[in-house]
Amino acid sequence: VEKFGLKSELKEQVLASQSSQGCLDINGHVKGFMAYFDASKLRLNIEIPKIFIQNADTDIINPELWDSGVNTVFANYQFNHYQSRQDVLNRTNQSTFLGLNTGVNVGRWHFRHNGAFSWNNNQQDPYRVLSTYVKHDIPAWRSQLIFGDISSSGQLFDSTSMRGVQISSDDRMLPMFMRYYVPIVRGIAHSNANVSVYQNNNLVFNTTVPAGEFEIQDIKNISDNGDLYIVITEADGTRRESVVRYNSNSQLLRPNHQRYSATFGRVRHDNTKLYDNKTFQGTWQYGVNNYWTFNTGTILSDDYQSALLGGVFNTPIGLIGVNAITARYQFDKNFANNQLKNTGHQIRLQYNKFFDSTKTGVNFYVQRHQNYLSLGDFAAADNQNVSPRNLSEYTRLQLSLNQNFNDTWGSLYALISRSYQKNEPSATEWQLSYHNRFKRINYSISASQNKSDLSNRWDKQFMLSISLPLDSDMKHQWYSHYAHQNRKNDLSSTKDENIQVGVIGSLRKLSTFNYGVSANYQDNQINSWSANANYGTPFALLNGTFSKNNQNNQFSFGASGSVVAHRPGFIFSNTLGETFGIVHAPEGDGAKISTSNNLKLNRQGYAVIPYLSAYQINNVVLDPQGLPIDVQLDSTTQQTIPRADSSVLVQFNSRISRTALFNFKLSDGKAPLVGANIFNEKHQHMGFVAQGGRAFLQDLSESGELTLHWYDFQTHQERRCTANYQLPQKLPTDSFVSITSICQ
Repeated sequence: VEKFGLKSELKEQVLASQSSQGCLDINGHVKGFMAYFDASKLRLNIEIPKIFIQNADTDIINPELWDSGVNTVFANYQFNHYQSRQDVLNRTNQSTFLGLNTGVNVGRWHFRHNGAFSWNNNQQDPYRVLSTYVKHDIPAWRSQLIFGDISSSGQLFDSTSMRGVQISSDDRMLPMFMRYYVPIVRGIAHSNANVSVYQNNNLVFNTTVPAGEFEIQDIKNISDNGDLYIVITEADGTRRESVVRYNSNSQLLRPNHQRYSATFGRVRHDNTKLYDNKTFQGTWQYGVNNYWTFNTGTILSDDYQSALLGGVFNTPIGLIGVNAITARYQFDKNFANNQLKNTGHQIRLQYNKFFDSTKTGVNFYVQRHQNYLSLGDFAAADNQNVSPRNLSEYTRLQLSLNQNFNDTWGSLYALISRSYQKNEPSATEWQLSYHNRFKRINYSISASQNKSDLSNRWDKQFMLSISLPLDSDMKHQWYSHYAHQNRKNDLSSTKDENIQVGVIGSLRKLSTFNYGVSANYQDNQINSWSANANYGTPFALLNGTFSKNNQNNQFSFGASGSVVAHRPGFIFSNTLGETFGIVHAPEGDGAKISTSNNLKLNRQGYAVIPYLSAYQINNVVLDPQGLPIDVQLDSTTQQTIPRADSSVLVQFNSRISRTALFNFKLSDGKAPLVGANIFNEKHQHMGFVAQGGRAFLQDLSESGELTLHWYDFQTHQERRCTANYQLPQKLPTDSFVSITSICQ
């Protein structure tokens, strides 16, 4: 009852309709119920009054239905090798990256270890341990408990890497939950480029992208908060850097709903140093009503204390968030910075408003601080005897606008920001982009400028992009990019123009294979060309790139996937998410999982679903197409409600049912009477004879005897005959066995 989203009080009424044989007769016993069998579709239809259906927005799934999963050991891997050759300098640069996310699930305990190997120009860097921890959920508190390497909550304070213990609420255990946010990294590559992502000075992701705009959504190994620093290395060695802001924004909570986090431990730095600073950080948010969410928090550490007070207000003029922080700190008395002011303040103001009438979104952000240090900055300065950063008065303003027009006029995005710091040059940035479509042609225009008052330095960029599908089903697409960049300061000025033309697409009969080829034009000449491809298999994602110009050439290759070890053996799969499922159907080799792309059961009848939603109902559908003819599934759909970080077993019951198409003939060559009954040697009814003496029979033995019974209306006598059969030892998987049998 609960699994189907029905009210619990319905259970007694349903059970009351149970007969002595265990069957349910709900027609007439449960008011408003109607059950009927559709023989043409072999489907039982049940009509249920809406009054018995739970409200999906408020119904909480019974924690007793949560599946803790089976014991497993697994490892995600992400491998990438990048090599570029600069002929002018006679130099070859190589870099190799191997990221590992390993885990062990035992009952409700989940052990995790994340690390990475990297090699540069054949010199191996030490193995980087990113984090090691163990996790366990606490349903009664709607919380997660973690021991080990953790990051304190960045919901209100800046996130700090620590080693200790943390307990925090998990809204995914509620019907209306907030999914964790993974930032999307966007950028523009001018060639087949190597993209590295750093967080808290750690390399957490590395991949190769083809020339043009790119978007990365599957970054792993990152903490819940902390800015991402993106480094793009072009094929000619040029490096460009950018920052993706990754801080959880304050949000309104429902009335009487609370969210909390408490962390205690020692501060970590660069995953290599463990400071002596014993620290407690706690935050609490409470939904007072529909219009006000209260925020508060505190940090208590050696020589550092901080307090936060703020809230989010849902007002008629928009959503306003305000958080004010005061911090007191004292450097070591033997440290030169002990003369610095030891009290700092920070205030953050955010305003969001979406205007329905004009489809306009406005976001305004202000951050101002003076003599303020976060816990992480203080611990680094205090322990390393280095000057702290950002102590002077600092102000940052940012305004952005999103405008969606009707289908004809596209959309517009604009952003402007300015930062001021005492005794430092100010900086200004603006961006403007427009996207639209004309018939089948998609196009976008963008412009941006970064300007610093230091040496009157500025960087302007203009870009025009056009794409056009080459076929009706959008499998292949032609595109072109034009980019103009102008850099200037007091000493020099440079201009760059680039035109790129290419084709991207996927194969019709192999949709998981994607390719791209392009040519770059500079000064009206083709100066480089490039190609890239990736192929998704049920076991891994493979990729490769190649590019060449007059002076340089580049190539790369990579692979990502996972290995899962469980009691029956090993399964190779694509990269696993936080929670995953193991599907098993005995003798189900070749069956497809309809709810997941490109997934089939292996020879042992197993497959891995890489992503499942924790604490929510997940439907897993097995398509019998591809199964051997003699394998029958009791059900093609199963439901599972996994706990977070678990590896659940989704079991489908199957059985071997040897089948064959018989063509019965009597001794005189005629066919038996249509409708004749067919029995096996155990006197079990197997079916009926159809026209022409044909009969499709299931659950056959490898060999046996069949008896046909029918009534002869001409002689008015019952007749019978017997036919022997022998099935082949190996039945075909894609067609029925056809047997001609003489019945005597």
